[in-house]
Amino acid sequence: MKNFMLLVLCAAVIFAVSERCAAQQNSTSHHFLVGARPFADKLFRREQVKVNSLLWTSLKERRTFSTDGTAKITLIKALDQKTNGNGAYVSLINGGPGQTFVTLEFKSQKGHGIDFVVELYAKY
Repeated sequence: MKNFMLLVLCAAVIFAVSERCAAQQNSTSHHFLVGARPFADKLFRREQVKVNSLLWTSLKERRTFSTDGTAKITLIKALDQKTNGNGAYVSLINGGPGQTFVTLEFKSQKGHGIDFVVELYAKY
């Protein structure tokens, strides 16, 4: 009985690990995160960045997001809405955590558009 229980436990662990690995492989979003969430910061801004695709073309979109001028950015999340690996890539161009603004550049893959939700967390 003891050996049977050990076998069941090992099988359960192997199953859980393989499920987690499969989930990570299937999650092919290109999320972009910079910074950290300290105590008492708040979601300051949430905005969608969406650009329709053009055939055989890679698109670039540069956007600047800012706070009210006094709140400092703590965390930037650019959440890819395309979960199949066809999403765009994000680069931080200027500003960022500790600043009152951030400039992000979105670059699509050829033949695909840009679809992100950008969240700025900030603290006074």
